[in-house]
Amino acid sequence: MKEGDIVQEGIMQIGSAVLSGGDILMSLVQELNDTRKNKKLHVLKFNFNTESNELDIDVTEEMGKNTAFKYLFIGKSGGPASPQWFSSSTTANYFLTETFFNLKNKDFGEDLNFKINKIFENFYVDLGDQVKDKYRYALDLRKFNICDESVEKIYEDLKNEGLEDKKITDRLGKILEKYIKEKYDLKFNEIGLFTVLIDNVPLSDYEEYREQVKFEKLKTKSKKSKKTNNNVQKYCSMCGSTKNLTDDMTPIQIKFYTTNQIIFSSNLNRKNYYKNMILCQSCLNKLIAGESYVKNNLSTNLSGFKVYLIPHFVYGKPLEKEELDYISENVKNSFNTVKNFDSIKDLKEKAQYSLDIKDYKTFYLLNLIFYKSAQASTKVQKLIKDVDPSIFGEINFNSNKVFNIAKGLFGDRWKTRLGLENIYYLVPIKIVKGEPKQYRNLLSIYDAIFTHRNIQKNMIVNNLIKSVQIIYFGKEGFNVNPKNNSIHRTVLNGNLFIKFMKFMGCIKEEKAMNVESLKLKDDIKEYIKKMEYDEEETAMFLLGYLIGEIGNAQYKRLHKSDQKSENDSDVKKPILNKLNYSGIDKSKIIRLTTEVFGKLDQEKIRQYNEVIFSEYKRLIDSNIKTWKMNKQENLFYILSGYSYDTTKAMLNNKKKEVV
Repeated sequence: MKEGDIVQEGIMQIGSAVLSGGDILMSLVQELNDTRKNKKLHVLKFNFNTESNELDIDVTEEMGKNTAFKYLFIGKSGGPASPQWFSSSTTANYFLTETFFNLKNKDFGEDLNFKINKIFENFYVDLGDQVKDKYRYALDLRKFNICDESVEKIYEDLKNEGLEDKKITDRLGKILEKYIKEKYDLKFNEIGLFTVLIDNVPLSDYEEYREQVKFEKLKTKSKKSKKTNNNVQKYCSMCGSTKNLTDDMTPIQIKFYTTNQIIFSSNLNRKNYYKNMILCQSCLNKLIAGESYVKNNLSTNLSGFKVYLIPHFVYGKPLEKEELDYISENVKNSFNTVKNFDSIKDLKEKAQYSLDIKDYKTFYLLNLIFYKSAQASTKVQKLIKDVDPSIFGEINFNSNKVFNIAKGLFGDRWKTRLGLENIYYLVPIKIVKGEPKQYRNLLSIYDAIFTHRNIQKNMIVNNLIKSVQIIYFGKEGFNVNPKNNSIHRTVLNGNLFIKFMKFMGCIKEEKAMNVESLKLKDDIKEYIKKMEYDEEETAMFLLGYLIGEIGNAQYKRLHKSDQKSENDSDVKKPILNKLNYSGIDKSKIIRLTTEVFGKLDQEKIRQYNEVIFSEYKRLIDSNIKTWKMNKQENLFYILSGYSYDTTKAMLNNKKKEVV
């Protein structure tokens, strides 16, 4: 089965459960937040009275969990360029110009048609045939004492300013916003939904309107089930039916396409995205209902990325709506707060329990879709498929193992827990206008974690070195903020992350050196042992440790009276300027050795570090001729030693702790 088929089958399973519990129209409702910045949002109602020709704007109703269902909010009608005529929206603009023009072109039956036409004729102003239909008919704000100027004058001023026709909606919106603020002391950002009433009745309550909405969302271009001219019988791509077939997928809300993966939308023209797919009406309805449910209940975010979490039930009895709701509620409550591995463990336990309560066995896998909304489509940034939910318990277990190792090495004042959010800050990502770019490395790491896929340690090391460069040189425009991150904390967390990836089986275990032969203090030997360094890594670690000792001495001497932040403790140490942050080759290691020896004398701390320097020199001399590590790895393990020593020094300062 293709990757796309697996995802679609999972969505259809969800849709089948949704439709088992009621009306397909209600399954299309898009849920809304009822608060913003801890403030309750309101509903703005345009109440058109066809008897008195009066417009009443009411904002007294506060939103609740069922508001979207009450006023049948189902998003936009079609794509961004499609005529908008739905009765509820998260913006007022459509109602200020095009909504009633588009409504009057629909057939809602004699009674409702009459009312809509009357509103269009008595409440809206025609700006002339030189204006596009979408903006031509504007709500007469002056007639209802919302402003003093006529709509015609507002439009004339707009044209004199050289602005496009579409700006009329923005201009009218600003006028309405000012009116609401002055009359009701309510800001527009405190309104979560705008809706239309006719004669005190929500338009969404009219059965004729609801039938037209259902037709709009489910309308298809029929495709005959008989054999075509090329004598090929057509079948539903999902169930094999030959009845009520269509290849028109315009009702689908989540249209996936990607440019970097071979999945179900690859090589298809986006406009004819589903030209190779045929569905029967029943399967299409399930897909539509399932996608709407996913958007409402299984959409979340992780490290700045939007994620759909879609279960695929491999075997077991079909889910019922009540059970699906219970599962989704637990998944949503847990996954929406995923900041560390504890909450993922909670997701696993709750979701699995919700399946077991029915006294039958159901096995499911998860498909994680990292995506970016692109107009009416969804660009898949990464599909992580067939994730066994048991992985969450394993992730949590190994995360706790790493935390306990760090606590054993650094004491009870160590507070940092490794989580998915922490990983995000170990992989530099360019941020352009708030959008992440060059994110494939990070998503590949998430893929490896969730699926036990092997990953090269070099990739992690290179990412950590790039993070260090961003911090040291103060580069802007990345997810790694130089003001909020330090070199020593980033590198130390990087070491713990590598340890975690080894526990997960994502990095191949390497042969570590026997630390018993090292003439070092027990705490240093224990760190080397826990990190499983080989001789080359240990040599660079010890060189970095000595740099840390020099740096600590320089910091104390140069900044005795300064109140510096933790991040300043890195950049205010002159010894760090001796490092080449693009990497350190063998010749630079030799020069750096001489410089470090001299600085130990200069800072009068050589006597305290002679044994460490001696052990470093022994290891470097015995390995330098057959050196295997590249210059990025050399730099990373030097910085690892520096980070270890700096962190120990900070923890010994009672005023500081690692968080």
